[in-house]
Amino acid sequence: MTSAARPPLRFSGARDVRARLVLATLARRPVEIRRIRADAERPGLRKDEASFVRLLDKLTSGSRISIDETGATLRYAPGSLTGGPVEHDCGPSGRPVGWFLAALLPLAPFGARPLSLTLTGKTCGDRGARSADALARCAVPLLKAFGCAGAALELGRREAPGADRSAAGYMPGRATLRCP
Repeated sequence: MTSAARPPLRFSGARDVRARLVLATLARRPVEIRRIRADAERPGLRKDEASFVRLLDKLTSGSRISIDETGATLRYAPGSLTGGPVEHDCGPSGRPVGWFLAALLPLAPFGARPLSLTLTGKTCGDRGARSADALARCAVPLLKAFGCAGAALELGRREAPGADRSAAGYMPGRATLRCP
């Protein structure tokens, strides 16, 4: 049974949006998330969540994503995890690359091809996310323990915590996750 033939799991609210989408992708089960910050001054998905949805779309083939005009309802029918080379700029979302990587680690081993995910943006952590260095030291050994022998997280460049994105000569950080 394809994910499109199954009724979607329905959720309400903005809580755990990333986790819901990752688990829906692993289970190949469509989800519908309603009332995302519906009562807030600025309802709907935040920039970082919308960027995460775009990244999931890059990592899959055949996904169907629908976001209503206010951004308060998200419908996601996952496609197949393709793997291969993927690049994504996390900078405009305001979140560090670790925020994206931590959520995507469970998907890394399941692509049809080996994954080479390159994320650009802040490599240092913040109060809501681990740094790319911390993930390289703790999460990658876990991937290896679960059978991903060649898993690696390489930091090509680091971005300073207070870097001004609008300054001339600005260079965002870069982290590449490889998982065979």
